[in-house]
Amino acid sequence: MEPSLFGQEKKFDRINAVIAAIVTIITFIIYRLTVAQTLSYWDCGEFIASSHILGNPHPPGTPMFMLVGRFFDLLPIASDVAFRINMMSAISSTFSALFAYLITVRLVSSWYVNTENYKIGRIIAYASGFIGSLFVAFSRANWNNSVETEPRSMAILIMLAMLWLSLKWFNHRFSNTGQRIILLTAFLATISLGIHLTVFLIVPIVTIIFGLKRTATKIDWALISGFFIIQLILILILADTSIPTPDVNIGEARYKIFLILAGLQFVGLAIYMRNKVNWPIFLAFGAISPIMVGFYPFMFSVLGWLVISFFVWFVKRDKLWRLSFLIILFAIIGYSVHVYIPIRSSMHPIIDENTPSRDFRTFVNFLDRKQYGSTSMTERMFVRRGELSNQFGDHARMGFLRFFKEQYSSEKLFPVFLVIGIFGLGMMAYKYPDWGYIFITLVLVGSVGLVLYMNFADGTHFNKYTGDAYQEVRDRYYFFTPAFVLFGMAIGLGMAGIMELIRKATVKMGKNINRMAVYTSLILVLTPIIPAQASYFNNDRSKNRMAYNYAWNILNSCEKNSILFTAGDNDTFPVWCIQEIYGIRKDVRVINFSLLNTDWYIWQMKHLDSLSAINAGFDPAAIPWKDGKIMLEGREVEPVSVGILPDVPISMKDDQILWEVDIAPNGQEITRPQKPFYDRVRKRTALLVPTYYEEKTLKVAQIMLEDIILTNRWKYPIHFTSAAGEVRNTPLKLMDRLYRDGIILTLSTDETRLAYREDRTDSLFFEVYKYDNLSDTLIAQSENIAGISLAFPEKMLDYHSYLMENGKTEKADTVLEKICEAIPSYWRSRLTQAQRARENGDTLRAMEIEIEMKQYLHGFLNNNPTNVFFHQYLGTMYLTLGDNRRAEEYLNNAWELNRDKSHTFRALLSLYGIEGRGGDLVRLAQEYSQYHDDDPYANDILRRAQSFMDQQRLAPPPPATQNTPPVQIVPPDPGDS
Repeated sequence: MEPSLFGQEKKFDRINAVIAAIVTIITFIIYRLTVAQTLSYWDCGEFIASSHILGNPHPPGTPMFMLVGRFFDLLPIASDVAFRINMMSAISSTFSALFAYLITVRLVSSWYVNTENYKIGRIIAYASGFIGSLFVAFSRANWNNSVETEPRSMAILIMLAMLWLSLKWFNHRFSNTGQRIILLTAFLATISLGIHLTVFLIVPIVTIIFGLKRTATKIDWALISGFFIIQLILILILADTSIPTPDVNIGEARYKIFLILAGLQFVGLAIYMRNKVNWPIFLAFGAISPIMVGFYPFMFSVLGWLVISFFVWFVKRDKLWRLSFLIILFAIIGYSVHVYIPIRSSMHPIIDENTPSRDFRTFVNFLDRKQYGSTSMTERMFVRRGELSNQFGDHARMGFLRFFKEQYSSEKLFPVFLVIGIFGLGMMAYKYPDWGYIFITLVLVGSVGLVLYMNFADGTHFNKYTGDAYQEVRDRYYFFTPAFVLFGMAIGLGMAGIMELIRKATVKMGKNINRMAVYTSLILVLTPIIPAQASYFNNDRSKNRMAYNYAWNILNSCEKNSILFTAGDNDTFPVWCIQEIYGIRKDVRVINFSLLNTDWYIWQMKHLDSLSAINAGFDPAAIPWKDGKIMLEGREVEPVSVGILPDVPISMKDDQILWEVDIAPNGQEITRPQKPFYDRVRKRTALLVPTYYEEKTLKVAQIMLEDIILTNRWKYPIHFTSAAGEVRNTPLKLMDRLYRDGIILTLSTDETRLAYREDRTDSLFFEVYKYDNLSDTLIAQSENIAGISLAFPEKMLDYHSYLMENGKTEKADTVLEKICEAIPSYWRSRLTQAQRARENGDTLRAMEIEIEMKQYLHGFLNNNPTNVFFHQYLGTMYLTLGDNRRAEEYLNNAWELNRDKSHTFRALLSLYGIEGRGGDLVRLAQEYSQYHDDDPYANDILRRAQSFMDQQRLAPPPPATQNTPPVQIVPPDPGDS
């Protein structure tokens, strides 16, 4: 079989197909073994539920992902709906590995085009493709996305498919097959917007590949790649890295400067390469790109170029202009998947974020993600929300280097694979510059470009005026998945480079030795075992039911037909999921405090009965209600049983809720309701918008909580998953009227002062709650999971203390035994148990408990070494036991992992205070105040240190014979908090 011009076999390559199949099978087996059997935390629950009911999840809605998810939902491959939808990600990533293999083989094959080494080069290409594809499959972030319902798995698949198509196009330039490849790529580019914007990283690259003529030289490819690199450098130079200010014009001004400079560079490059570019193709793909800015720029650009290209084609009858017109047409067809959003919204599914069917403006705002801020992300790049050193470095939750180091191996082996990957990129540029330069550019855009674009907050740039830039709420590794996937292929290229060096070094030793040396180097195909072994435990979701159990426990803590207020994603999305997927406690109406700040959500809650009736296929006006039930076929039926939910009691009318665009006296466009409402709590008339009241920000959610409670008039039970700020800060003094029922809070007509309802709490803790996985050290526990799981031992310990205070020691000991049995890793409960044993004179049992506690904690830490909670637990445990040396070791580990943790700060504060280490106290306070400049302990230490230094400067020097004792700066007792 002879190679074609671009290194591809003219005939079907059976060996290549067999190895590709092996890669696919290996990847699928591993993903199948580790895929989640049920829902996971964060967005997975919302995506699973929305796929099942064909809803609209959070902006921009991911309509294509919903449709494919519904397809997997209907497949008869398993009994559990969540598992079936999770398999969508596993299968998507399996094919991502396949495309990674094909791309790597194609890239390495280009090294041996038209050379006598082609056949042995193919062997090297097969091996490098095998290695690179499995490094892609088993990179930690990609694997994590592959075992739960996450759109990035499908996005990576389409991105790699588009890259493979563009490389394949070289064999079919401007033939009918080549044109079909271009049109398919344009279609995939825009239909992928219904999955995730990540895919659009590849669009500039395929634009270059399709747009350059054969006459383009290596220098031309280098210049185009250099253009992208210069843009990244320009962003770094122009970005404002000072602490953000209320002046929102900073980013806008610098963004405009960037556009001008980038535009001038592009014009210069275009003039230089004017005869080497197929402009109709180049401009057609360029017309699609404004989607990164917003919907209207995209539509104006696409429709404008559709008209222009059709007109020029009609006049000139040129095939390239015809192709340009078809590119836009196929792009529009792909983007049309977004019509799903308003169509489905008009049917009022239970999950219908932003109600995008309300009007066209709402629909556009939904697509543009206006819920998360009016400033575009491209403009926001120019006001950094964190230090560049933190965004690129080893910083908690968002540092690129921190995540990069753990992708393919342990931290010790990371430099080895880093060097191999960089070497592979260099070899690619040396051997085949055209593709090499482009691939390097893609890696830089997917890494440096994404760091700049995402602009994650590191916690040090908090803006008191805007409330922006707290440290990211969780690890943001998944946003950088494209970089880790591309670098996995670069590692495959590096392995090919090593094998090529071995081949060249032995070429003069004869064909047999040369061939044997290359065959021996194939042992490198075993290296993917390293990332597979390193990431298997962390990505094995097969036995993890923590999110399901948590949602189950929350819902089954609620009374019948109650209202449940939740505070965030992880006590909302899992609850939505098990209600819609498994039909568990659908009588409980869930109200999320974050969403309660939006008009569309309040409107939905107010009309929940009518909207759910429409969704269930009923005419709301014709439903025969009787005493809270529905009359169907002559019998009374519970509304929930037929999919109808009672509305949430809200006194305001629609025109007092829904925001409309208005023009302020100064000409500024604002949004607000048409009419004001009467605030019964503050005795005033006001508009339902966030306001500044009595020197505090008054959120809409705060107002709505109060209105719901007053309008409800004790008709429905009201529960809370936590004492959120809205609960604590209201003038209604709700904290005095809350019972504690297990892990939730229940509003009462009585003044309870957070008393427990013992019968109900006993039933929940001992009979209802599921504690699966919480005692299993062989199930990975991320920082997020460990933090959520704290709800159980903390609330049970509170209950134990409550019983002890009321003289019910025997019952309290039973509760303590239950805690330690269900959650043996929690240090406070085990120490309390040991203390109780000592109080009862059983010193031996106390020592056994402490030994068991250490074994469990070290077991959890050994398997979850980057989980800050287990370092905290061990450090605080040893501090309590008086082992200050080991306490400092683990607390310092926790501190280095994340300096934004108040628990670690307080524990180290106590340790340094006990030992009188003033210098360490000051250092600790300085580091912590970077994140919390209003912390009273940190400020007190720094103030006293500054006062001491001022006194030293003002005081006369002591006599030479006088010994000045060191000053010890002792912090306030942390227990005072």
